[in-house]
Amino acid sequence: MTLCEFFGCAFIGFGPAIAMLTLTIAQDPVLVIIVFGSGFFWLLSSLVSSGLWLLIGLTSMAHTIHLVLSVTLSVLCQEGFRYLLYLTMKMFNNGLNNMFDSNVVNWKMMSYAAGVGFGVMSGVFSVVNVLADAVGPATVGLKTGSDKFLLASASLAFCFVLLHVFWSVIFFHAVDTANFAKISWVIVTHLLASTLTLLNTSGHYSAVVIPNYVIVLLTAGIAFRAAGGTLNSLKSSFSPRIVVRCHESRSLEQNRKIARERLLTLLDNHINGEDSVEAQIKRETKRVSDIISEMKRERREKIRKLKESVANAKKTSNDSQENS
Repeated sequence: MTLCEFFGCAFIGFGPAIAMLTLTIAQDPVLVIIVFGSGFFWLLSSLVSSGLWLLIGLTSMAHTIHLVLSVTLSVLCQEGFRYLLYLTMKMFNNGLNNMFDSNVVNWKMMSYAAGVGFGVMSGVFSVVNVLADAVGPATVGLKTGSDKFLLASASLAFCFVLLHVFWSVIFFHAVDTANFAKISWVIVTHLLASTLTLLNTSGHYSAVVIPNYVIVLLTAGIAFRAAGGTLNSLKSSFSPRIVVRCHESRSLEQNRKIARERLLTLLDNHINGEDSVEAQIKRETKRVSDIISEMKRERREKIRKLKESVANAKKTSNDSQENS
């Protein structure tokens, strides 16, 4: 029974994080590196906050003040290292863009991956000792304490994984746009969510879990807007779409032919001619034409660069011949 309890709480806390890593990050090696790097930055923030905690001498204060100041110091260190991570990733992204013609990884995806790394590491350190006790041989809450302690701890771990993802997306966008209101939102909600966990010792778990999940919902909405999401894009994500993939290995004519075939198939399947289908056809036709135009532009740019390199090579050769 204790083993079932362990796996249940572990999957509550880290199941969504595992899904995010598997479905959205594992296929891209750059994002995987960012996840591990951001986890390392979270560890550094924990190390620095622990060192400051010993240096300042918070242990000599009253217990309540000691806990509040410790949480505040830890949160400020985490946000400081989130900013250092932002600066490091910005330099890393600029270096990649200088090496290649276009963006290797979307900057918003990089901020998302950084949040996943922060969240997973935070969740592991907050709940790993609790999960170790959940294996047995005893069961939490059998004689003393509450049997809801494990469930509340796992739910809070899941909550902070999501919050760190949303906080990173908001924070990176806010620093890019110099939006101090969003930066303040990240810091204040981080302090509030962390301070609420101090109520766990009183056994009022609902007073901790429910407000934290309200913060999750509010922060998710702000992160969605910061990532460029709109109400229309949210609606369109739940509607059926035509997927037309244009590959550089195919010719432009082949890509046009594939697009026409997909559009004709959609028309055959929807002979009623509903307005929503017609609007979707127009939207997808425009998207395909934009993709083809972008491919043409990239091809012209490559030809121009090739001509410039050939001209430079000829000029260098002529100069060397004149010098000889």
